[in-house]
Amino acid sequence: MPKFCSECGSELREIGDFRPCWFSVYECTSGAPLHDFIAIGDPQRVFPLLPLSLGVKQRLVGAEPSLITLAASRIQTIDYKTVSIVQFEHTLLGCYKDTGSIGAAS
Repeated sequence: MPKFCSECGSELREIGDFRPCWFSVYECTSGAPLHDFIAIGDPQRVFPLLPLSLGVKQRLVGAEPSLITLAASRIQTIDYKTVSIVQFEHTLLGCYKDTGSIGAAS
């Protein structure tokens, strides 16, 4: 089933094969910047398309499989219809900071 850009209405095409990591990346056929999207799925549902930050698609296309797997592990499911890709994007862009220990007693 074709997908369309929410910004300009042009058709989206899938790039790469990231389905083993439970996501798909799409680019707008218009070629406009910031018209790249990600679809996250899991065994139970597929979440709505989310826009990708500038530079994330380019990093994904040339990334090592281990980096893609690490980034995918940082996708957070919040509830049955909400997913966060902030840590995913930060991992690919090289600016990820582990916040798991913030506020922890030493």
